[in-house]
Amino acid sequence: ARVFYRQAVSRAVALERMQAELARAELRALRAQVNPHFLFNTLNTIAALISENPAAAEDVVTRLADVFRHALTASGREHTRFADELEFMRSWLAIERVRFGDRLRVVEDIEPGLDDVLVPGLLFQPLIENAVRYAVAPRAEGGTVSLSVHRDASGATFTAEIADDGPGFAPGVRPSGTGLGLESVRERLHLLGAGHAFVLETAPGEG
Repeated sequence: ARVFYRQAVSRAVALERMQAELARAELRALRAQVNPHFLFNTLNTIAALISENPAAAEDVVTRLADVFRHALTASGREHTRFADELEFMRSWLAIERVRFGDRLRVVEDIEPGLDDVLVPGLLFQPLIENAVRYAVAPRAEGGTVSLSVHRDASGATFTAEIADDGPGFAPGVRPSGTGLGLESVRERLHLLGAGHAFVLETAPGEG
């Protein structure tokens, strides 16, 4: 019995280590997929602003530094404070707003008192990036990205909803693109175990 118990404990520890390694690998893969084109677009934006609006160019540089500082910090641990993650998302969207102007509209509905809730680092960014990429960028009129974060009545469940008013996709049809961002979010939440879930909903013409 002692031998079997030790073997079971050993297997559990090994599985936990493998899951942690997979989560870190997923995060590294996500960063490798997301950061390059965002960085290139931002650098192009800065280059265009330097001569015509130096103050705006300086602001974008500062926000870009904030974005990468948080990305590097968050990638070194599994969880981060929601307040820090929210500030990261706001800086990311502020940079994109410089690029898209009034075509990018952002709506927030954030329940107060959630600053110190721990969330997986960089979890929401690929969802926001998808919304900008597919609901805002391709359309002349742009689009709206909404972020809603609330606890349920019991206070036990933390739900974040990221939505857009873009074209959506037909139910049962895989969204266009590689899907790496969505799959990474889904897999990371799965690895965190029971109580964590990712739900993707759409209706044609409703984002």
